[in-house]
Amino acid sequence: MKQQFLHSVIGLALLIVGTMMSPLSYANDQKQLDKLIQTSHQRGLFNGNIMVVKNKQLVYQKSLGYSDASKTSKIDKNSMFALGSITKEFNSVAIMILKEKGLLKLSDNLSRFKFDLPSWSKEITIAHLLNYTSGLPRMNFRAIKNSQSDLELLRKIKSLEFNPGEGYLYSNNNVFLQIRIIEEISGMTYSDFLMKNIFKPLAMQNARVSPHSSEIAPMRAFNNSFVSDPLYADNFPLKGMVNLTVGDLKKWLLALHGGQVISKNSLKILFDAYSANSQASLGQGFYKNNQLQVHTHHGSDLNWENYFHYNLKDDLLVILMTNNKNFKLRSIVDSVIKISQGKSFELPRKSLYSEIRLTCYDDVDLCIKNYFALKKSNKDLYDFSNPSDLNRIGYRLIESNILAAIKIFELAVDEFPEEANAHDSLAEAYLSNKNYSLALKHYQLVLSFHPEHEETQKKINNIKGRN
Repeated sequence: MKQQFLHSVIGLALLIVGTMMSPLSYANDQKQLDKLIQTSHQRGLFNGNIMVVKNKQLVYQKSLGYSDASKTSKIDKNSMFALGSITKEFNSVAIMILKEKGLLKLSDNLSRFKFDLPSWSKEITIAHLLNYTSGLPRMNFRAIKNSQSDLELLRKIKSLEFNPGEGYLYSNNNVFLQIRIIEEISGMTYSDFLMKNIFKPLAMQNARVSPHSSEIAPMRAFNNSFVSDPLYADNFPLKGMVNLTVGDLKKWLLALHGGQVISKNSLKILFDAYSANSQASLGQGFYKNNQLQVHTHHGSDLNWENYFHYNLKDDLLVILMTNNKNFKLRSIVDSVIKISQGKSFELPRKSLYSEIRLTCYDDVDLCIKNYFALKKSNKDLYDFSNPSDLNRIGYRLIESNILAAIKIFELAVDEFPEEANAHDSLAEAYLSNKNYSLALKHYQLVLSFHPEHEETQKKINNIKGRN
């Protein structure tokens, strides 16, 4: 499953339980934290900023690595990072600010606004946009030249992917329309609205929306071969990406949960997700007895990547920001939490995905051979603990080379026979290749692990209906 629903739900539950167990005492843990962060950097897994806040006080902060691929300047605490999907917190909160002022209702239909959209706009409400249940398809970034062109593309959509409220699709079209609504209702640009209502009141002095590259110089994301990303801030056709320093992200989270931006009720609405394995407007939130316990959110775009874990019960906030994505921020945060509990922790391992993916795209048999060679010679250096890296490679192959994708998913199932997610991915690949009997076999295995999963049962019924 592309969203890794089993891992995300179980992992979040374990983190919630773990971070509630003991108070944080970093006085004796500085050495352990430095070992964790320095080793992560030395292994090429972390280039960026980390901040740990306890009881609203800064207890640990470190800047490591380079601000761009030239290696001529270092990251520091004032370095600015593009937030990726975390930026969506700002448009959703802006919607709630307008709601609290009585300027809109979440039940308002899109047809209220001057977007000249087809008749389906009468069925989609602002609430549907907030939790990605509108039925709008994914955004076609290749066809977009500017904000106006995306509106023109939306006008050409004849039908929705599903009836609003009856499904979930993480489409940026929902976010684009939220921003248009904010601008129409307020009479301000999105950037000016955030500056007036959020950035200035919260003293987020370095916060910018879609800044010109000169405003964030010399920050630029790059890959592990030290090749720079395109000049995102100058060339991306749609504007709206928020760039923050680690200090400003801390200010945002403390203010958001301190009631300084929107009400407690509005906050809860923004954590309302379609299902346990779906993203809400604010990422993921866990409530107990009507009290928010944990807020986590991950965001990435190109080689920008950010992740935070905020345990409100223990008042522990951990933030990681990088301009060199390696998919290891969650693992590092998990280790920080274990250090805070006085428990033993694992040093993050190198990503198999980064190491073998290019070979997999060219020669899947050589890729699998390299996988086992690494497992034999470098098992402690690379992460062989779960099927997520193989899963990611498989989904990159599924459209271009379905047979190669099947081989990768078969490897994942062989390596992790008890992982429902591995079987689900293999079943999806078999289904795409019209191998219905094998697809049915593996969907039934998924259901044997999780009998309550309705979507899997629907897929099984659909396959049986072909016979």
